[in-house]
Amino acid sequence: WYNRGYANGMVKALRDLGQADGLERLEGIDPADLIAGHEPLPWGKAYRHGFEMGERETHEITEQGTRA
Repeated sequence: WYNRGYANGMVKALRDLGQADGLERLEGIDPADLIAGHEPLPWGKAYRHGFEMGERETHEITEQGTRA
């Protein structure tokens, strides 16, 4: 679940940064409510943490800062 969240965080960050070229073949990221009601469970925490790290680290490696 961590890796799934990480990948979705990366895709979201790239789209937010206007760098979505090459992502057209992806069907999209998971819906925002994917873990709704499951946030306290281990897999819900892993997904959310992975998403946040993927988004943050994508901003870092593109040298465009992190999202608040």
